Amino acid sequence: MVQYKLYYFPARGLAEAIRQIILDMPFETMPVLSINGCLLPQSYAILRYLAKQFGKTPLEEATIDALAGLMNDFKYETSPYYNAYFNDEISAEELEKLKTENFKPWLEKLFNFYEKYLRKSNSGFFVDSGVTWIDLFVVDQIGTFINRAPGCLEGHEELQKLRDNVLSIPEIKEWVEKRPVTER
Repeated sequence: MVQYKLYYFPARGLAEAIRQIILDMPFETMPVLSINGCLLPQSYAILRYLAKQFGKTPLEEATIDALAGLMNDFKYETSPYYNAYFNDEISAEELEKLKTENFKPWLEKLFNFYEKYLRKSNSGFFVDSGVTWIDLFVVDQIGTFINRAPGCLEGHEELQKLRDNVLSIPEIKEWVEKRPVTER
């Protein structure tokens, strides 16, 4: 039987969706996933590996990869803001300017793209067959975005429904209630 062990910093970050995926398994660079002693690095590689272990159609897998690519593009385009956010030498005024001119416009664009996919799906998740890793990942990232830009989900009903759907999954709900509180 395959045994999984995840290594990551004491924060949700890019590993949170991975943790949520492995919640219902029998055994519960960073992050790194150990698979029978073999270490697999990189968040997206781990997420894609686990997604393939639990099935979905090739077209859905490609759609999910495209949705993950949107998040990657967003992270790249907003790197000026993120670099400043983690730089203690940047003034609050400079950070706020980057948030207004860089982060928020790209966030709105990302949310609009995601909502197009959600409107096409009949499941309440990104793909018709139901919840996948990209739903978990996007919902966790939304939590981070809300911390950085309160109110950012206003006017994005489809994403709010997705968030509600994911956070109401019993295993996810239980994990969120007991997970360690982290700053990021």
